Amino acid sequence: MLVRGMAERWAAALAPALSGLLYEARLAEIARHLDLGNLMIALKKDDEGYHSLVVFNCVYLNTARSHRAICHLIPIVIERLTGARVTLGQTVHDGRTHCVYQIERGE
Repeated sequence: MLVRGMAERWAAALAPALSGLLYEARLAEIARHLDLGNLMIALKKDDEGYHSLVVFNCVYLNTARSHRAICHLIPIVIERLTGARVTLGQTVHDGRTHCVYQIERGE
């Protein structure tokens, strides 16, 4: 519940900057804003047009070790701002070097 509230406030603060932007431009702007915390984020698009957000340097990693709910912060922000469904594909918790959020097309 706490994470959802944080994500909703973050999305509400970011929403005006996305006004009038098309879907891909929205995703790029969201990624840019999420990267302000030095997360080292890359927005990728595969050959079929599906997007993913890759986080290489999670500033929430220590918190996430005991409170995995924090891993839902980014998906909630993206879902709220794009209408896309976002799932966490791989994580550092699974022994990976980075986290990957799969983004299914919204709007």
